Amino acid sequence: MTPEVERARSELIERLMLTDPSYDESFDRIVRLLKALTGASAAAFTVLDGGRQFYKAHDGLSARETPRDISFCTHTIEQTDLLVVRDARHDPRFASSPLVCTEDGHCFYAGMPVRAPSGLPLGALCILDAQPREIGLREREAIADLTGALEEAIMLRSLAVIDPLTGLFNRRHFEDTVGREWLRGFAAQKPLSLFIVDVDHFKKYNDAYGHPAGDACLRAVAGALRIGARRVGDVLARIGGEEFVLLLPGTTMADAL
Repeated sequence: MTPEVERARSELIERLMLTDPSYDESFDRIVRLLKALTGASAAAFTVLDGGRQFYKAHDGLSARETPRDISFCTHTIEQTDLLVVRDARHDPRFASSPLVCTEDGHCFYAGMPVRAPSGLPLGALCILDAQPREIGLREREAIADLTGALEEAIMLRSLAVIDPLTGLFNRRHFEDTVGREWLRGFAAQKPLSLFIVDVDHFKKYNDAYGHPAGDACLRAVAGALRIGARRVGDVLARIGGEEFVLLLPGTTMADAL
């Protein structure tokens, strides 16, 4: 993957909160069902973010994340279809991986890339087994069907928290977040800064140049604001037609300015 694709994936994963360790029943239900339908010893929905593979949902695994460079799913996201590794001990890509050659390692793997609504690969839905095995048509269909269900769940999450025009968080997500951050900062006695940005004379601009130009203007403003929201935990949202907010936890007024 190119650096541009990696950067776009990391930004989207952050906006969709896919590496948030909080429990998500929709993802866990899909993973549990996949494990039951295939009879695998483990199943997981993995997210590839930077140098790590994060298990957003899993059944039968103890780790919450692993280094990306040793993972099966790193290879899966390069595929357009199912990747099957019948015996990883004899596959030069994986034979020396600690995920394979340890006592608790897995020899068998089958995974399908999981994509965002834009088509960008985010991770994989996969099954694993301690012993080498074949994979039948029924199991292939189960992985494909449940990957589709997982992508629909991601799309619904996207609609719930992301503004479709700018790609920023929406008002709903901001309102859900600001109360939690206020209480967290109060309990820890740490500062919290908030920028409110309102584009002046936007209606006149929109009326003069048309809605496509107005939309391009709002996307440009969003891009400029992203420069100030680079840290994990910063929240940038569009809360109205031409209104934006930037929430900076743990930030003093002087640092915010």
